[in-house]
Amino acid sequence: MRKKFCNFLGVVLAVSLMIPGGALNAFADESTSGNNASQAATEQALNGSEAKDQETQEEQVKTVPEDKQSSSSEQQVSEDGANQDINGTRAGPSSREDIETTTEQNFSSNLIAPVTLMSAVAAPKVVDVNITNFEIQTVDHKKADTLFHSNTFLLKMDWNATGHGTDLHEGDYFDIDLPNNMKFPSGTTATDFDITDDNGNVIAHAHVTPGPNDTGGKVHVTFGKGVENKYNVKGSINLAARFDETKIKKDQENKFDITVNGNVAGHSHTATTGVKVNGSKPIQEEYLTKWGQGTSDKSKAEWWSRINFSKATLTNAVVTDSLGSSGMTYIKDSFILRKVVYDKMGEDTSVLEEYKANDLINSGKLKFSADMTSFTLSLGNTSDQYRLIYRTTYVPGTVLKNHMKLDSDQKQKEVVATYQSAESGGSASGDLASKIKLIKVDEDGTTPLKDAVFTVTKPDGSTFELTTGADGTVTSGVLVQGTYKVKEKTAPKGYELGTDEYTLQVTPTGGAIQKVTNKPTKISLPVKKSWIGPKVGPVTVHLLADGTDTGKTVTLNEANSWADTFSGLDKYKADGTEIVYTVKEDDVPNYTGAITGDVASGFTITNTNTEKVNVPVKKTWVGPKAGPVTVHLLADGTDTGKTVTLNEANSWADTFSGLDKYKADGTEIVYTVKEDDVAGYTSEVTGDANTGFTVTNTQIPPHETPKPKKPSKKAQKVPYTGDAGVLGIVVPLTAGAIVLLGAGIFLGKKDK
Repeated sequence: MRKKFCNFLGVVLAVSLMIPGGALNAFADESTSGNNASQAATEQALNGSEAKDQETQEEQVKTVPEDKQSSSSEQQVSEDGANQDINGTRAGPSSREDIETTTEQNFSSNLIAPVTLMSAVAAPKVVDVNITNFEIQTVDHKKADTLFHSNTFLLKMDWNATGHGTDLHEGDYFDIDLPNNMKFPSGTTATDFDITDDNGNVIAHAHVTPGPNDTGGKVHVTFGKGVENKYNVKGSINLAARFDETKIKKDQENKFDITVNGNVAGHSHTATTGVKVNGSKPIQEEYLTKWGQGTSDKSKAEWWSRINFSKATLTNAVVTDSLGSSGMTYIKDSFILRKVVYDKMGEDTSVLEEYKANDLINSGKLKFSADMTSFTLSLGNTSDQYRLIYRTTYVPGTVLKNHMKLDSDQKQKEVVATYQSAESGGSASGDLASKIKLIKVDEDGTTPLKDAVFTVTKPDGSTFELTTGADGTVTSGVLVQGTYKVKEKTAPKGYELGTDEYTLQVTPTGGAIQKVTNKPTKISLPVKKSWIGPKVGPVTVHLLADGTDTGKTVTLNEANSWADTFSGLDKYKADGTEIVYTVKEDDVPNYTGAITGDVASGFTITNTNTEKVNVPVKKTWVGPKAGPVTVHLLADGTDTGKTVTLNEANSWADTFSGLDKYKADGTEIVYTVKEDDVAGYTSEVTGDANTGFTVTNTQIPPHETPKPKKPSKKAQKVPYTGDAGVLGIVVPLTAGAIVLLGAGIFLGKKDK
């Protein structure tokens, strides 16, 4: 039984391999009318034509799931999030959809996928464009009616390729044959330059090939990736040029022709413009003139000066020159001074002498300022004609003014020469076809913002996402026509989430471009002032961002209770990193400042008074001087712990130095002194903290014993026993009585 089943499977496999691929494809997906039909429908939508069977087209598009997608303008994304290499083949989005479809089908469909891709590939083709405007402009992009024969100018050519709809692809090209009475040397025009849109995307690239002797030639324009899936494509080319003076008529109108695709039948057409070309005129009287011109090195400008054409006799002649504040400097070794002979047109016919830079510098005739932005050239006494040539640094496209002056005892002349390079370049524009492009910028309208995520709601209610790239843009894959809703889901770091919803229309021949702005996340930064010591002011506080002064200030004073707020500050920089804010204050005399806090809590600036006082103290004695005396310092009646010792060594005087003048509440401290007790002396303190204190010590006198006095013959009043003077009387009387008593007792014993 098993053997029979295996044989059956073998037969089925063999039969399946004999079935054409188209049949298998139809078998695998009944909703698809065949691979060829699917390809044709997709190509029809890509080319901008109306689909004959809209339902078939929509069914094909829906085979590609619309999932998350993210890209910049340099990279498109399909609706399933896979990167589309739309520039690698001519298949474009249709090729991508065919690939995605086959991956979802069985292996039999994969067998025909290469055939589908090959059928969509096309070789680069010549593009028929119309020249809508052709004119000659000055280097500052103004239309010129008259030019001097030696001027450099711009050839402006506006072209239009809208007739091709969306059928323009990378590699397609057109050629412009340039006028054979103009020159396009490498010194006046770029050999290669990009043609870009307003967002900097390269729509095409131009290559200039000058003809023999730089006369005439061709501009070859090749479309790039930026043209894919765009319609209404048009642009402009600005080409720097000069006249071929051997082929123009001076002092009259000259005609100039350009031809598009001159060698391609059915694609060729010619445009003509004209301008009056003025020739040189005989010079009647001239003492000084000057002009600038470009060089092969675009970072340098060359200056030519004609000096003393009139052959005036000049004494103490000095030429001075200045570049001002342009940022340009002289190139020292480029200086050449020639003593020449001019013809009547001002052209030098012979060179009598030539002095190079080193000759002029070493002789002291040529001197430069330290910053190389001015020089003086001493010609002394002369009646000769001179040609001065030199170079300066230069930033292409900028306007550089050069001031030159001739001073002498006889003549003075000042001229201003201006130079601006003629910059070749181009611009282009085009509208999207069947796609949505989102441009995310800061509220300034120019700073691109990456990583903004948008939710896109399709006509059927399903959604997918688009995320902006580094250039702030994202372009969807090919979409079915209908109305789409776009709303921001995630804001770029440092920016507020947008709340607007945008309604965009997509058609097979038209897409939608939407610019969306975001407001930066803002913060407020409070700052307050604390005083240790008397309040002074007002005080100015500066705001710093990443250590750099922002120019923003607040003023703290009594009126605002010494507190204010920096409001509306950007929290993040353009690159998404958080800004570190700090503050500093203007110096406050007699105060130190200490800053505490942070951005989240605010900053407190504490100013501490630094004023100090000295309190002198001295000792005076009334009586003999005693040993060393210790004097204590009191602040507001409280012992500070500070002492001085007064003695003979310091002449009984010392000073309490470096004392704080104020308390934290701003009131002035009252200093006093007291001394340790001195035995046998009284103490008295006079003076004050400002004038100094004097401590006077007065000796206490010792007690003295009086001499005995003779008894009075007069009856004495019995004194009060407590009277110290009675003792002097009573004591002698008592002693006398005792003596007499003793004598009586002695005599009585003797008689017995």
